[in-house]
Amino acid sequence: MTNTLQTMESAPLDGTFVLLFGDSGVERTNLTCQLCRFINSRWKTVDGERFKNKEGTIVEPLYWFPMPEVPAPPPYLLVMVIGQEDGSVSEQHLEQGSFDEISTALLKLVDQQTDTVKYQMEKVKPYSAPAPEPAPAL
Repeated sequence: MTNTLQTMESAPLDGTFVLLFGDSGVERTNLTCQLCRFINSRWKTVDGERFKNKEGTIVEPLYWFPMPEVPAPPPYLLVMVIGQEDGSVSEQHLEQGSFDEISTALLKLVDQQTDTVKYQMEKVKPYSAPAPEPAPAL
């Protein structure tokens, strides 16, 4: 990526957002800057408006600058904290990856735990109270 303003002849016309610079129309400020992309044969802002100077007059942009690269998010870490009978806590690192990978791993873990709970519940027999004794005859 270049760190200098580029002339409009090299601007991308594929709908990519870039920073456009043009005459500000104001005496003390030389340039105005807006986030725009080329759509339907025109430069348009995020709001769909034409590129305008500070006075609101439609102007042709003079220069463009590419949008900076967005850094990748740091990897996420799925940690299971397990309480011990003695009151201590231990951590088990289960998965490291993107948000989507961690979400998928977490859903699998929840499904596994749900299946374990269902299995344990199936093993427990429901309590049935003893039948009441018949009332003595009068």
